[in-house]
Parts: sequence; structure tokens; C-alpha cells
Amino acid sequence: MSLTLRSKHTRILSMVLVLVLLVGICAPLGAIRANAASSTDLQTTPGTNTYSLFNSGRTGSATAYRQQQGADYNPNSRSYNNSGYDIYGQMPSGGTVTLGMGLSFTINEAVTELARLTVNAYDVDEEQGEYDYVTLVDETNGSRVQVGALSGMNNEWNVTELTLAPTIFTTGHTYHFEVTISNRSTSSSYVWLVYLRTVSLQLTTAGQQVVDPVVPTVTEYDFSASISNSGYVTTNLYLKSNLDVSYSLEYGANLGSNQHGSSLNQSVTVTPAGVTKTVGFQLESAAPSGSYTVIVILKDSAGNTVTTYRATAGYSYRAVNYNSNGGSQNLPTDTNTYSSGNTVTVKFDYIPSRAGYNFLGWATSSTATTPEFTENGNKTFTIGSSDVTLYAVWGEVQTHTHTAGEWIVDIEPTCTTDGSRCKLCTDCGEELERETIAASSDYHVESEWYMNPDVSCTTAGYKYKLCTVCGAKVVEAVMPAIGHGEGVWVVDAEPTCTTDGERRKVCVDCGEELSREIIPAGGHAAGEWVIDAPATCTTDGSRYKICPDCSAETARETIPALGHTESDWIIDTPVTCYADGAKHKVCTVCGVETARATILSVGHVASDWIVDLRPTCTAPGSQYKTCTECHLVLESGVEI
Repeated sequence: MSLTLRSKHTRILSMVLVLVLLVGICAPLGAIRANAASSTDLQTTPGTNTYSLFNSGRTGSATAYRQQQGADYNPNSRSYNNSGYDIYGQMPSGGTVTLGMGLSFTINEAVTELARLTVNAYDVDEEQGEYDYVTLVDETNGSRVQVGALSGMNNEWNVTELTLAPTIFTTGHTYHFEVTISNRSTSSSYVWLVYLRTVSLQLTTAGQQVVDPVVPTVTEYDFSASISNSGYVTTNLYLKSNLDVSYSLEYGANLGSNQHGSSLNQSVTVTPAGVTKTVGFQLESAAPSGSYTVIVILKDSAGNTVTTYRATAGYSYRAVNYNSNGGSQNLPTDTNTYSSGNTVTVKFDYIPSRAGYNFLGWATSSTATTPEFTENGNKTFTIGSSDVTLYAVWGEVQTHTHTAGEWIVDIEPTCTTDGSRCKLCTDCGEELERETIAASSDYHVESEWYMNPDVSCTTAGYKYKLCTVCGAKVVEAVMPAIGHGEGVWVVDAEPTCTTDGERRKVCVDCGEELSREIIPAGGHAAGEWVIDAPATCTTDGSRYKICPDCSAETARETIPALGHTESDWIIDTPVTCYADGAKHKVCTVCGVETARATILSVGHVASDWIVDLRPTCTAPGSQYKTCTECHLVLESGVEI
């Protein structure tokens, strides 16, 4: 698609009138620099369909150019000044002013899936109640659509991205954007500033699909800080962005208008997954008090300020100090830090001294004559909202003759540091004498034994002890060889049935060989018979034994032939009354014929007469005999 500038010829006369009015109205604020836009100000980034509606050409701080700005009170103006930034507006409490943002443009093709307005603006000042509403104005039909608001904080550059519904654009219509600055302050009059660096519009149309040139932007953040009792500031900055982007960071902490420490030249790479940056730095004062404003300034690769995050870190810890109140400085030290309401236990581990006075205890007043806290009485109090100093309370003693007691060691000497001892009066406890106990090797503190080198079965070594304070070697002794320990057998060659093996005995501590011996051959073990040729009826067989350990053959013998096993007679040819038969026997194992014989014929056996025709009165009958075996008719005759 393409954008075209609306013709300016119809507006020149009205612009001249506006300029004349502005000269009269705005002269007290500075020179009027509301210039009409020209076609050279509309820039298209090749291949992206991103159109620059306004570009100041400036990249520095807004403060450096603030005095160059003109005032723009015209609700319909879309003027700008390429020498600096636009827009500058002033209005009374609760009022508003509407100002134009960049060039007019005409939509020549239908907008489809993408429409995004990107505004780089300074001094939006949301935190003070300023609201900067952005409106799309249709110059063709006069309609107005509020599309969002600028985001950011006072005295910062911020990038606002507003996604617009493609349906709000009508092909052939001419548009421009305006910003309405709304003053919600309760003050009677307030100057509201909005400086623009760039205003750009990105569109995807039916004729060209565009890859979205997303600007790296911080999408989520969290910033917190804390201060230790020693004045060390610890900050935690969480950032999440739409793209990977690197920023330089500048930290500081302020109490009122005073700078109290900084840590520069930090950096962070922000990702869409989010990162946390922890940074610490020391305040100029090691005794912090009050509430601090801790800041971190994000700068881009060109050194321009992107935004500033702030956190409040209040220091509320309390300290307890001890004052000798005219005595010696042998004072307790309380390194604890307390919050209001904590219980403090008064220390009596060190007690100051003062000539002619007895130490009675501690009090919170330097002029107290009666202690509030004593070693054998009250020793605690509740701390309030301020540091506490405890003063020594002294009681004047009567003059008397001191009686020196025994030496008391109050600081133990070591091998590297001197100690001290003193004598006190046994009556009044006043210190009468003090002397240094010089550091000496007599005060070494022995460690456990160390071995160097380790003693072995055959090699002597030595052992030593070190001083745990200074590390010096204080004791050394020879360690004799300990001798070989009990041996264990290690087999080098396993014995077999026919060959000897070998083993050796070694020391369990050092592994040295102590003795060696032969392991006799074990001989063959008796195995089971294995038949390799079974015996038959007529031939011998064979079998053997093998050792189950080495598989060698240990015995072999013949298995005698078994001989035939005859079956019953088998009839080959059955015998008849008139013919001999035949029979034979076979071996039931191998099937060989072992016997054969003839079955002799026994002849016919005649039956009794069989009448086949009974005689009658006039005719004779007939009868016959047959062989009972083969039923052959042997004889016939007439039955009378």
C-alpha cells in the first residue's frame, strides 16, 4: 500500500491566522515554531510498510532542548519542530489540551491483520496524575476513535506500542493522530509536557504481507532494594522483554537531594524468558539513616536513557554503643543490629576502670549517679526508634591502701600475638599493675598427628603436629616400619587333572610376595560310561569314560554281541490234507531268519455219512462222506 499527504493548500490561510494568534498568546513562553508539515517529512522504511509520521531527528536528553520548544495551544494543530521535540502544553488544574501528533495520511488499500502505532515520548508523568489519551481522527468524516494512552513516568523516555483494530480504517479516508493531555492535579496551575522523538505507523494490507519489525521493549519489570546496617545497598532488578536486548545500567541511592553512592558500568541482557540482575554498592556513609530512593537507569547501546526504575529502601536498624564516661576504654562491643521493639541484653564482658572510682553499672544518661543496669541486677531493656548509648556510672571510693592481688590474665597470649595480665586491688578492684605477656612458641596449639610420608611395611616414615594458630611444625617423631601383615593366598596358575598349579602368599597391607608353593595336579575324576558304538546281535559294541573336569578319555571297553532273540514260529505255507506246509522263526531284534521247518500233511479225515436224499417206498435215497478238514467228498452211496 502507499500513504499520501493530504493537500495543505486549503489550510495555509487558517495556519497563518493560527500563527498570528500564537505569536500574541505564546510570546511569553518563547518563540513560536509551529511549522506546517511537508512531503519530505513522510518517510517509508523500504519493505516493511512502516511509515514515519514524525521524527524529531534528536536522540539526546529532552532537558537540553527544553528551552527551544514552542507552545502549542491549537487543538487542531499537528505542528512540530525539527530543531527539538514536540509537544509542549500548559493548562489549568483539571483542564485538558489536545495536540496533534505528526502528519496526516490517506489509506489507499484495505488494512488487514496488522495496525500498530509506536510512539517514543518523554515526560508522560503518569505517577503525578497526567493521562495522555491517543485518538485517531478521521478527517474525511470527522469521526474520532480513542485507541489508547501513552505509558511511562516523569522525566523518562518511554516507548508506547498501541495495537489498533484494522477495521477502524476505511480505504480512501484521510487520518491523523492526536494526544489529549489531561491534568488531574489538584494544584491551581501546572505545566504539562509531552516531548515526542518519533511517531510511526505500521500496517499490513491486502496487497502486501509485512513481517512485523518489533521494537525491543521491556514488557515486565520489578525493582526492589534493601540497605544493611553497614550502608551496603542490595538491589534486585527483574526484566522481561519481547526480544533479546542488552542495556547498560547505572545505579544510585539518594537521601533527599544528596547522592549517597553509586555503582556504574553494569550491564544486562534481557530475554523473553525474563532475567534477574542483583547488584550491590556501598553508600558514602557507613551509618545509614532514614529512607533512601534507590534508582537504576536503563540505557541503550547508544547511551540514551530508556527508562528509570525507583525503589524505596528505609533503614530502620538501631545500634547500642558503650561510653566509659571518663574512665578507660576497656569497653564492651555490641555488633548486633536491632529493630524497634527488640530486647537488648546489656554486656558486662569488659568493664572500664577509673582511678579513685568504682564501676557501678550502666545508664542511658551521662550524668546518672545510679545505674539502670548492673551485672547482678537488671540487664535487659527494649530498644525504641533511636540508637542507644550506655554510659558508665562511677561511685567515688574512699582513699585506702591498695592490696595487690594475684596476676589475672585478661588477654591470653598466643604464639603470634601478645597477651596481657594485671593485678587488681583485692579491696576495691582498682587495677594496680599491668604487663604484657610476650608472644612465644610456648603458646603453640598442637594439631592432630600428620603422616609424611605414610609409614609402610618395610619403609619407616615420620609424623608431625602443626600449630593450629600459626601453622608452624611443633612436634616431629619417627615412625618405624610396621612389618608385613597377615598374608593371603593369590593363585597364579590353577592346577588341572594332569598338571600342577601355583600360588603365592602376599602381604595384605603392601601386596609384597611372602611365599610361593605348588598346587598338585588333581588327577582325573571318574565319569559315567558313554556308549559310542552300541552292540548288535552279531557284532560287538564299545563304550568309554571321560573326566568331567578336563574331558579327557579315562577308560574304554568292548560291549559283547547280544546274540539273536528268536520269535515264535511264523507260518509261511499252511498245511493241507493233501499237501505239506512251511514255517520259520526270526530274531526279534534284528529281523534275521533263525529257523525254518516243514509242516507234514496229516491226510483226509472222513466224516460220518451225511444223508442228502431220503429213500421212499419206491425209490432208494443217497448219502456221502466228506473230509472234516477240507470238506472234500470222499465217498457216496445209496441209502436203503
